[in-house]
Amino acid sequence: MGKFNAGQKLNGALSGGSILVLLLTGAVMYFQNWSPLDWRIGATFVHDWFAVGFGLLVVGHITYAWRDTEAMRGMTEGVVTREWAEREHPEWVDEGPPAT
Repeated sequence: MGKFNAGQKLNGALSGGSILVLLLTGAVMYFQNWSPLDWRIGATFVHDWFAVGFGLLVVGHITYAWRDTEAMRGMTEGVVTREWAEREHPEWVDEGPPAT
């Protein structure tokens, strides 16, 4: 699996792509003299829908993270229970704690 699972990789790709599209369409709308009216109309349409989609992605990501309190504790404090590790990432249990 590596460092990131498939969902994390997909989230990263969607977030990065959305940010790029929002930046480019925002530039077309902001610098009005650089592009024709048709481009600005299209940029507004694309920008608005990508903003809605990206907002839903962020809200969904936060909601999903909020549901798994053990994973949140692992991210904020660096510690999870052995039961959670055995259920979610059994390969971690075999490795043991990191050397200090």
